[in-house]
Amino acid sequence: MIPLKWKLYKALNYIQLTYSFLFFMWLTWLLISIPQLPERSDAAIMRSFVLLLFLFLSVHPVINIILLAKNFPDKVLSGSKKTLFIISLVMNILTAPCLFILTIAGFISEMEEQPASRENNLVKIFLTILALMSFVNLFLLICQFGLRSYLKKNSLHSIRSLIESIGNTNPENSHD
Repeated sequence: MIPLKWKLYKALNYIQLTYSFLFFMWLTWLLISIPQLPERSDAAIMRSFVLLLFLFLSVHPVINIILLAKNFPDKVLSGSKKTLFIISLVMNILTAPCLFILTIAGFISEMEEQPASRENNLVKIFLTILALMSFVNLFLLICQFGLRSYLKKNSLHSIRSLIESIGNTNPENSHD
């Protein structure tokens, strides 16, 4: 039986892939449709940073889903799968604090602006979604730190069970 934590981990990877890819595509469309900014402007750098952030947020769940499909629940990460795991972990380590800081900065910026309007409500909805995304990403990061040891433990358990099943042959059944 797979623990609830790992079922949730798998489901949240699919959810994160979906929303981060949609945000990435939306931001890409915005960058294409908005008139170009001067190359060295702070806004252009920030837009590129946010776009890269959502690209990473789209890629690392794909890697996690592939690793889960190939290794879960009891195959140890080795070779190229271990490399993919490390790449995904690094992407998640880079994106988690950036997403959190972006969310906090957005809420602070929103608190400074007082007028309540329809546009202001859309910003609040966007920031709430961003906050939820931060918590999902943080949960995935915490689980990711425990994934290798979980797979290793289950692999050892499977090997022990296999060895015990070989050693527990009933001599009464071997009269041939």
